[in-house]
Amino acid sequence: MNTPIINFNGAYIHHPTDNRFEPKHEQFDARIASKIFQDISQLNVKNIIAEVRDQVYINNYDQTLFEGFSMGNPEIKYGKLNELLTESPTSLLIQAEDDEIPNIKKHLNKHYAEFIEHRRWGAPFPVIEIVKKGINKGKAVKYVAEYLNVDFDNIIAFGDEDNDNEMIQFANYGIAMGNAIPELKEIANEVTDTNNNDGIGKYLNKHFGLNM
Repeated sequence: MNTPIINFNGAYIHHPTDNRFEPKHEQFDARIASKIFQDISQLNVKNIIAEVRDQVYINNYDQTLFEGFSMGNPEIKYGKLNELLTESPTSLLIQAEDDEIPNIKKHLNKHYAEFIEHRRWGAPFPVIEIVKKGINKGKAVKYVAEYLNVDFDNIIAFGDEDNDNEMIQFANYGIAMGNAIPELKEIANEVTDTNNNDGIGKYLNKHFGLNM
């Protein structure tokens, strides 16, 4: 790609081909991460993953997780996160069964609401993603749009999960996918077809009058 890229729900924004673009990297306190590692052991969690840009640290070995993180050839390590992590994380991922997610989110809200943002995303496995307080995709899109000098009226955003809320609300055209969670569909300007059924292409064809 030759444009800025938004990663980690907006916690890391960089441009792969333009050194003039100043990367934006928002890490949250390593001490908070350490406390979360300790607390989470009391809950029914399958795995915890810490990410620092292209470095991935996974608490328990899992071949499926390895395949999911293999894109881009990141450095992947397994073991106790408190021992592996040498700097503040860009994000934490908590993997758990669907019915355990509400309890984990409740715990995070109770103990860490002033320090972190946490959002859930689903496929291919239920995950809670944690980033620094105040970070979201909406702010990240605004940052990139200003850099590219893109007018707000021309911004289209597509989303399907909890972590897309602010982006869908920010964009002039906030579009929910057909497979999006109900809460996102309620705040979207429009709902298109599903991810697996060319939903983005169908909307863009309609919006720009293509292939008509």
